[in-house]
Amino acid sequence: MPNTGIAGRILNAKGNPVAGAHVFAYTDPVIGHKRPAALSFATKDDGKYLLELKEGGTYYIGARQRHGDSPVPGELFGMYEETPDHGITVKTDTLLQGVDIVVEEIMTQ
Repeated sequence: MPNTGIAGRILNAKGNPVAGAHVFAYTDPVIGHKRPAALSFATKDDGKYLLELKEGGTYYIGARQRHGDSPVPGELFGMYEETPDHGITVKTDTLLQGVDIVVEEIMTQ
């Protein structure tokens, strides 16, 4: 278990677990074309993820099927929705649990 991190599940809109998705964390609320501060391994059938962080702080998190480049139509994508800016604060040496993220398919324009 990590000393500092976030754990939970990635779910679809019906509340079912999503396999093969990653959780990402940025330290800037404007998520641009830069590398995330942290990226989880892909979820298994239970949708559970563990996002290990180097230190405490405020992180802006979301989940998606792929990593790198911008999300594309047909990909599952979602942001942490418990705060307006998608941010969550984690204290050093704390593992926040039960942080679920809902993903939905990105539609074509």
